[in-house]
Amino acid sequence: MFGSKDATTGTERVVVLAEMRDPDDARHQDLKRMINDIAVTLLGAPADDIVLAPPATVPKTSSGKIRRVAAREFYERGPSAVKPQAVWLQFARLLLAGAAPQLRRGLRTLLGALFALRAYVAFALLIPFVFFASLLLPAKACWNVGRLVSRVFLSFPASPSRSGDMNTFPTEHPRSSR
Repeated sequence: MFGSKDATTGTERVVVLAEMRDPDDARHQDLKRMINDIAVTLLGAPADDIVLAPPATVPKTSSGKIRRVAAREFYERGPSAVKPQAVWLQFARLLLAGAAPQLRRGLRTLLGALFALRAYVAFALLIPFVFFASLLLPAKACWNVGRLVSRVFLSFPASPSRSGDMNTFPTEHPRSSR
């Protein structure tokens, strides 16, 4: 059941589009009478038009709800206005629409894991310098090596920010600029 504009009166007509398998015209009149009785019970007025269509004509969503706008187009423009879509095609389109966000999420996870791996490799390559400096050098030189290694470590695996800037770590301490 849907509404359709009546161009002559400027009002909206109540239209019932029902599917029917029985080709017998006598049965059609009985069915239209029963549909009209139901419309009077539900709406308090008879339907303006009752259209009996062949099976699988009423356009529906993938969940089985009637697509009222498409049904109105079917009624107003004829059967060629509404292209029936196979359920498998609707399902495939839904699957593809859901796959794009999953792929983006997977790519972000992969990029995060690669960043973490790069940071671990940088740490593993630089920590021996600090370790051997602490064993072999005097305290002041050891601190200089530690500072240098820290700066190299913090600049080497720079985390990309949301804006795409690759240098997100500050080059100097925030309080030293005051």
